[in-house]
Amino acid sequence: MRPCLVLPAALLIAATAATADVPYTPSEDSAVLERLAVARLPGTASLRELRDAWTAKPDYLPAALAYARAALELSRREEDPRYLGYAEAALARWSQRPQPPPEVMLLRASLRLARVDYDSGERDLRALIESPAPEGHAARITRASL
Repeated sequence: MRPCLVLPAALLIAATAATADVPYTPSEDSAVLERLAVARLPGTASLRELRDAWTAKPDYLPAALAYARAALELSRREEDPRYLGYAEAALARWSQRPQPPPEVMLLRASLRLARVDYDSGERDLRALIESPAPEGHAARITRASL
């Protein structure tokens, strides 16, 4: 290498190394440093959109069910238990009733099984199987997979 090129190259490396040690500090607290990808199930609305629909009408069971199903699916796909909590929160209003709707009971059973609470999950599945609700068929399939 030519001696006249060595000095500029060395200066460039030294300048780059010196600036790499200085952390970036935003000038305002509201500055966005990074945007995370929105969790989206194939062919469906994003979890955020479903959550917004549920929170806009917290008493509307179909919105809560859609959000809970999507959160449960994301929990399975991403192996992230936080989504289980999201689903449980959406169903809490109905899940705590003595006789929750069958759709809620089926999702609650799946959530309990995901949290390794097999006794409670199987109890929900058994109640659905013994009921005339159409969710009893899905409960049979879920129970058979245990």
